[in-house]
Amino acid sequence: MKVLLIWIVIMGNICAADTRSTLNLYQDILSTLVPKKKIKVYTSDRELQQSFRHSEMLVVVLHPEEADVTIVSDKTEAENLIAKLYREKKSKPPILFGTDYRLLAAYPEVIGALYWRKGRTQLLFVSNRLKNYGVSLPEKYQKYSVDTL
Repeated sequence: MKVLLIWIVIMGNICAADTRSTLNLYQDILSTLVPKKKIKVYTSDRELQQSFRHSEMLVVVLHPEEADVTIVSDKTEAENLIAKLYREKKSKPPILFGTDYRLLAAYPEVIGALYWRKGRTQLLFVSNRLKNYGVSLPEKYQKYSVDTL
């Protein structure tokens, strides 16, 4: 019984640490893309929503039209958002950021992605897409920028 209790406590601490590191990473990346003290973020990903609720910088919004940045996690969501926000020529659509390389490769509206491959965090930006939003990356993120995929 003690072993089970210890295992539960350890796993809880590991998950909490993972949530904090994910939050810190997203805060740093998104503050680079949108230089504001409060960044409105839309995502349908429940885990990201929970992580972002612990942030004073990232404010989760209920509708993508309200967001400064929209984080897309799957193909269907990306297609629906692109059709709604970009193809209808909204005045200033939010920045689209992906959680999967395939989204970045398939949709030119997605400017970057933070994803995991082989258990390691991967970050990638497409430079001409950043320019469309007037975003210039600081030096620490330059190595994650590519001209083409």
